[in-house]
Amino acid sequence: MKVYTLLSCLLLTIISYGQINKGSILLGGDVGISRTSLEQKASGGIVYSEEYSRLFLNPKMGIFVSKNVALGVGLGLLNTEQKQTDRMDPRNQAFKGSTTIKTRFINPFVNFQKKIADRVLFSFELDARIGKGESSYLNSGSSDLQGEINFFEFNISPGIYYLTTKKTALTLNYGNFRYNNSKEIVDLSSRGGSEFEINNNDIGFNFGLESLELGFVFIFGKKEE
Repeated sequence: MKVYTLLSCLLLTIISYGQINKGSILLGGDVGISRTSLEQKASGGIVYSEEYSRLFLNPKMGIFVSKNVALGVGLGLLNTEQKQTDRMDPRNQAFKGSTTIKTRFINPFVNFQKKIADRVLFSFELDARIGKGESSYLNSGSSDLQGEINFFEFNISPGIYYLTTKKTALTLNYGNFRYNNSKEIVDLSSRGGSEFEINNNDIGFNFGLESLELGFVFIFGKKEE
């Protein structure tokens, strides 16, 4: 099976920049929508197809505890859906399956900024995502399977703020160090069973296109006393 490249299509960042001082308020967040597909053909027909879609929404609010450091929290959701159709069965019977996962999370973060050029700020963010969700599995010839997910994720992400004017900027985050721990309990009562547990631990660096993020924030400056 081929490896997909998942590109996060996220929004433009707008910063009401002005003079950032201790007590300035940050409002904003990240939005991502992506979709990928795969098809394998033989003798002029499609023998295997797969589609993957992703929706990510994460509004945030924070406060600058100094001119260069902001602390805050966000609330988010991440929904993914994967569908596949397999016609490789020698009896020419098509297999269809789908997986849907819907999660919600709380997102505390700390953001560090430092000016490195006339219009460029270096940004460094540490954030955690703590949440839960539901999973659903369906395939032809069997009943639905339902699951419950609990997860914890920690990210360290570098980025750039480019000031297009004195009050607006574009931001870019690319690459991160990521740790993820999740536990899923799948209910098998629809098949006459009880339940089984899936544990996942993921740690490492990510510098692929799927780590590319653009977001949006508004910063309401507070006059320095």
